[in-house]
Parts: sequence; C-alpha cells; structure tokens
Amino acid sequence: MPKVIILFHKIPPAVLCLLGGLLFALGFPIGSTFYYIPLAPLLGFALLLTAIRPFENLKKHRAKFYIKNFLYCCCFSVAYSMVGASWFSHSLSNLLNRSLMDNIGLLLPFPIIHLPMIYCIPLIQWGIDLTLIRARHPNNPSSDFRYILWSVLFAFLLAIAEYFVPAIFPCFFGFSWMAFSFLMPLATFFGVHGFSFITFLLALAAHMPWRQAKALLLAIVTILFFGSFLPIRSSRNLQTSQTLNIRLVQANVGNGTGVRSDVGDVLTKKELLQRLFALSSRQETGKIADLIIWSEGVYPFSLNSDRLQSKQLFEDSFIKQYSSTVRTFHLLGVQDVAATNRLPEEKYFNSAFYVSPEGFLDSYYHKIHLLALAEAPIISYHPLAKWFNEYFHVSAGIGRGDRFVLFHHPKGFSFLPTICLEIIQTQFINSFYTSLPELPDFFVNLASDMRFGNSSEPYQHFELQRWRAIEYQTPIVRVANTGISGVIWEDGSTTSTTSINEAVSITTSIPKVQRSRTFYAHYPILSLVLLALITLTLSLLFGRRAFRPSFGG
Repeated sequence: MPKVIILFHKIPPAVLCLLGGLLFALGFPIGSTFYYIPLAPLLGFALLLTAIRPFENLKKHRAKFYIKNFLYCCCFSVAYSMVGASWFSHSLSNLLNRSLMDNIGLLLPFPIIHLPMIYCIPLIQWGIDLTLIRARHPNNPSSDFRYILWSVLFAFLLAIAEYFVPAIFPCFFGFSWMAFSFLMPLATFFGVHGFSFITFLLALAAHMPWRQAKALLLAIVTILFFGSFLPIRSSRNLQTSQTLNIRLVQANVGNGTGVRSDVGDVLTKKELLQRLFALSSRQETGKIADLIIWSEGVYPFSLNSDRLQSKQLFEDSFIKQYSSTVRTFHLLGVQDVAATNRLPEEKYFNSAFYVSPEGFLDSYYHKIHLLALAEAPIISYHPLAKWFNEYFHVSAGIGRGDRFVLFHHPKGFSFLPTICLEIIQTQFINSFYTSLPELPDFFVNLASDMRFGNSSEPYQHFELQRWRAIEYQTPIVRVANTGISGVIWEDGSTTSTTSINEAVSITTSIPKVQRSRTFYAHYPILSLVLLALITLTLSLLFGRRAFRPSFGG
C-alpha cells in the first residue's frame, strides 16, 4: 500500500468520508456559477476508499467490517448533500408549501438517501470478497491477478449500480471528466458511466501496491489515449440547405399569479401573457421562427387535450389572437386537465402541447418520470404511505404519462420532448430513445428551476444535460422559465445560452443532418462490459511479467 495512503489511515475514517463527500460535491457546479473542480470526485472517492479499506478483508470475513463501511458511505453522502445539494432543503419547503421547520422530519433523512448508489459499495465489496475467498485455492492464480480482477469487477458493478439505482437528482462520478473535451469521443461508446468506471479504477489503484497499480494505470492511459482519436461530430457550424429556426422563450416568471416564488417576476396572468406574446413575436433580422418553445408550465391556464384532440380551436381568446398573429408551430409547457388515463386524485398532467400555426393541437406529451415529493409521493404502496403523504402534504397530484412521443415538423425535422429532470435520468432517456421508430433530429427539454432560487441547481441541471447530447450525438434545445436556456451540441459545446433571471427570447438554427445511433445508445450495459474486459485484458498484458504468487498463491 502506498505510504501516503498509510498516512491517511491515521485520520479518523468518518472525517475522511466527510472530506471525500465535500470533494465529490466540488466536482459539480457550486454556487451560482458553471465552475467545478475537474477530477475532484476521483479524489473524494479515493478518500472514501481509504476509510473502507477495499483490500483489507480479502482474507477474513467480518460482518462488522461491512456494517462500518455502510456507515462511512452515509457520512460521504451527507457531506455531498449538504454542499452539492444545499438547494434542496429550501426548495422542498416551497414545493410542499410548508415552512422549513415543518419539514425537518423529511429533510433529515434526505442527505442519507440523496446518493443511493453509494450504499451499493459495501454490498458489492462483500459479494466480491465472498466469491473470491471461497473460490480461493492454494493452486489459484497469484494475489497480483486477484487485485486486478477484484478492482475491475468492483468498478464495473459500481458503474452498473450508478446506471440502474434511481435517484431524485442523479450525480455521476464521471461527470467532471467533461472538462477534458478531447476525451469526449469515448462517451459515444461508454457514456458518462464509462468515465465513472475509470474514476473508480483510478481511486482503487491508489490503494494497490505499485506493481499492480502500474499495470492498471497503463491500461487506463492506453484506453484514454486511443479514445481521444475517435471521431466526434458537431453540427454547430455546419452549413446545410435545410435548417429549422427555433425561438427559445425564457419568460422569467415566478409561480405566476401571486404565489410565493424564489426567483422570477411575480406577474398577473394578463401581464404574463403579454410578456409571452412580446417575446415570441419579436422580430429578428434574417430569422423567421419555424418553431417557438415556451418553458415547462409557463402558460397560466389549464387546457384539456381531450377536447382539443377533436380538432377544435383553442377557446382561450389570447391563444386565438396570438396564433393568428404569430403563425408558426409552438411547443407549450401547460397543465393538461384531460380525464383520460388520469386517476381521480390526480389534478392534471405536466405536459408539452405541440400546436400548429392554425391553433390546432397537433400532438401532446405527458411527463412520465415524475419528481418524487414535488410531483409524486416518494412512497406509494407502503402501509404508512397515506399518513406520510397527508402529514407532509404530498399527493399524487400530477398524473403520470403512459407513452413516448416524437413530434414532427413539416420541414422534415422530428424532435423528442422531455420535461424537467427527465433528460438527466440515464435509464429513462435510453428507454425513451430506443423505443422510437425513427431517430430525432434534436431533443427538447422544457424546464422550470424557479423553485430552486439563486442556487447551483440550474447550473447542475444544465451541465448534466451535456452528457446526453454527447452520448446520443444529438443536440439538445433547453428552454427554462427562469434560465438557463440554450442549445447543447453533439460535442458538448453550447450556444445561445441565457443568464439566470432574465426575460429574453433567442432564435437559433438546427441543421438537418443524417443521424445514427451511437454504440452507447444501442448497448449501454454491454458497453460497460466491453470496457471492463478491455481494461482487464490490458492490465494483464502490461503486468504479466510482474505478477507472481503470494500469500498462499
């Protein structure tokens, strides 16, 4: 074990975990900025491993050892949540319309459950230790090989857990690798979870003897080196004969009609409609909008898709006047009170309405992945759910959509709509994307981060979406009520970004290009299997001369 790690063992493990969680948080945008510390999650995870001592229990099983490691993971999660997700406690009070003290019983466990995949660590550690120890025989391969095998298997299973274990606000250990743009071609093959796998391996290498660590490091460097030469494209500056002009309307309103809000202007319904009209109809030299997008839930009136599906014009006088003036397609974030597929206790669907230039409802999308506590109960079928939901004023309130939708524009473009945090839910987006009969030309994300105030949440939300654009090699058009709005291109670069708390509209162009599914989009799990096998093979090749039997091997 390296001497520097031995020195860290003199620090209380709980302190190491708290420091590790803090470093992990610094790998994401902190405060009201886009800035974060590259590879800080790697250092944070290395400190967590120093506390849980991953290789210590290879010879002897002790249940107490794994229970202590579970508690250390709790410390790591608490430190991360208090710094990286400090916006949650204040936001939850507003979302549930209760004071911070009223929600203290709900807020206390949140730092423990905010990073659920972290608790897979002691379970994975126990499972691998048990398998390798029971399979061990005096004639088995050397301990050097077992170090490598244990590490690759541990990192692989943890990356799988990161993909599958649901989280309210996903936080990926591989996120900060975004700072190294020359490595992003690898994301089209292995996704953000592939970089999480590499993060886990590098942290484990710091706890190995140099002989094994050297082989593992050489394998990782080789993968990163050759991966940087892989092709990645961006249609950002591509000149094509077919383009779609899209107007992003950031209205910057609070909860609309006098309800308390964190950020955004508090306007009457009439003032809000006037602002939306002015921003949408603004003239720009040389650019006529083919599609105008309003953010999540910004339209202040409820609409009913059941009635509108019968091809009736919108009855609202504003919509009639507006559609006759600005004759183009619109994507509106609205509350849909349609009764179809809605339970009696559900008030409405969080929806995106796709409206034709004539004011007809062309199609609609109901949000499927609901936000726990804000849009859906965190628990639904537990015997105590009724009491829990009544006490904390948590209800099913918002209906859950039941179908994926692809919208089409007459100019030959199609796009995939998502609402709020759906775009950063890895497994959900992959299910959505692969279920479509054709590939979209771009994603649209309608968001409303007003509840989170002047915090890091809007910046984290925006930055996490950059991974989706790279993984699927598809641009993302994001429109947020109070910001940040903008376009994220296939290489992770951004244009037309807006600031927080400004009322603005921006027109941008998306070119028509031939798109194909990336390897990651096709095989998100197989890609991790392949990455693990490549790493293991290269590690054995680089370390074949150095490996020798030891402790009974």
